[in-house]
Order: sequence, then C-alpha cells, then structure tokens
Amino acid sequence: MRTIYFFTACIFCICFFSKLTLFAQDSIPEQSYIVNLMRSEAHEVHEIEGNLIRLNFSDRYGKKPTYELEVLDWKSDNVAKLTLDKNYGDNYYDMDLDELGIAFEYEKIYSFQTYNDLNRKYITHFRIPEPVESEVPTVEILVDPISMDCDNPTESLVELVGKIEGGRGPYTVEWEVTDELRQRNLYVPRRDKVPKSGITPVLQLDAPPNYSVLVKVTDACGMEAENRIYFVCDKEGKSPNTLFFHPVKPYPTDPNN
Repeated sequence: MRTIYFFTACIFCICFFSKLTLFAQDSIPEQSYIVNLMRSEAHEVHEIEGNLIRLNFSDRYGKKPTYELEVLDWKSDNVAKLTLDKNYGDNYYDMDLDELGIAFEYEKIYSFQTYNDLNRKYITHFRIPEPVESEVPTVEILVDPISMDCDNPTESLVELVGKIEGGRGPYTVEWEVTDELRQRNLYVPRRDKVPKSGITPVLQLDAPPNYSVLVKVTDACGMEAENRIYFVCDKEGKSPNTLFFHPVKPYPTDPNN
C-alpha cells in the first residue's frame, strides 16, 4: 500500500495538500461506494451518500506513471485538479470528498474527468443527494400455528415471518430462538438478507414450548428494530390445551399486503 500526496486547486483560489491511498487489487478493504472512472455510461449519475468513496482507474497501457483527475461542477467549470500515481492494471484510491475543499451543492450534478495514456477522455457523473433524516424501520412477527398442542408439545410446529416497514433496504434479518429464560439457544441463530421492505423468509420451528423468539432487523443506514414473542403453555390449568404467544398475529394470505 502506498500513500499518494497531491496538490489540489480549489474554487476561490484556495489551495491545500491532501492525500489519497492507493491499494493493490488484492488488498482492497471494504469501502462505502466504488466509482469506476473508466466504465460509466454517459447517462449514468452516481448518487453518493456520505463523504467517503473509492475510485477505480484501469490502466491498460502502462505508458505513464501518473494521470490527471479533474472535478467539474454542473456548469462544467473545473473546481479541482489532482495528479495521481498509477500502476499498470486496476488502481483503487480512497477519497474523502470533504478534503477536496469543494463547496458541493446538494442535488447538483458534478463530474470526474480523466484521460488514459492514449489521451482518450472519460467522464463520470455524480451527485450528492440532500441528506434526509433516516426513518427507523419496524418489524412485526407474524405467526402461523401449523400444529400446537400442549398435551403433546413435541408435535408442535409453527412458522414465523417478519414484516418489515420503514427504513431503507437492503435489510439484515437475524432470528434468535432461546429458552423462556433467554439463557440458551435452542437453534443456531439465523441471518437472512432482504432486499426491500415486506415479508422475510419463513422461519419454521418444531421445538416444544416454552421458548422465546427474537427478530432483529438492521437497514442499510444501520438503523435497527427488533421484536420478541414468547410461546408458553398455560401451566395454571386455565386452558390446558392452549399455547399462548404474544403478540398473536394471523399469517398474511397475501405476502404483498
């Protein structure tokens, strides 16, 4: 890994030094958003949320050790110009947009402009959406009691799904089934990826009561929601053949509702 220092010419003639980090292709850490400088379509506009991005520059000729990267505003005015080192092949750079010294305006279309070693021009458009307050997701547990009999609890079979509303997809859905004291896992915890809000994949349980089920949902913005229900056979003798669970929800006949 090498650190590349570059000189940036900014609007209002304010200039400063900053740095980008160049990673080899086989040592790329996870990053928030990747912008390929060489493969964007003319009509494509990258929507960049947050200030951290990863740039990808593909050198197919290896004739020059550096290249220039310009940032243009929506009027095609040059607001920043960087000179970056490169190697033959794919080059990846981490960039903090805040360090460019550009007063980015929300919803305006900006562009990265660069050239390959044969002087072919590439333009990649992007915009920064106006930040909005993140909506917290909610999750509801829906239960379909296939077979429940407290006189014969080993024959119990229930199916559960989560119903996700709000937040922003994709979502990570985690299920945890424990004993009623929530001290011991009865099943290996399960994790699913759900691309959008709505109904999660089905969780099928055949454990005899009593036990607890927890579902936890994390959306793309890191906002979390969870819900828990308990499956309990009535031990007071009020209704010896009843299995209680809270909340009691019917399984939806139409998963899209």
